[in-house]
Amino acid sequence: MHAVKHARKFVDDVEFYAEDTGRSDQEFLVRIIEAAVKAGATVVNIPDTMGYNMPWDFGVRIRDLRGRCGCGRSACGRRDGVSRVRD
Repeated sequence: MHAVKHARKFVDDVEFYAEDTGRSDQEFLVRIIEAAVKAGATVVNIPDTMGYNMPWDFGVRIRDLRGRCGCGRSACGRRDGVSRVRD
């Protein structure tokens, strides 16, 4: 999270990419996303870079992360917290 904190010194919009989230341990993702938001990430991208999940399964993962990552509605809006899914 050092890189996120460092980037925030220079810009207001810092994106954190949690790569290969389709195969990542969900508990690990919760911890890393919480740490990224706490460090100052304004956007957390959660891509299924390997295309491992079916869309409906990946949607369940995203809903779970949004609900558990300590990012309430304001932190999960367009500019804060979990907001983008790319594949």
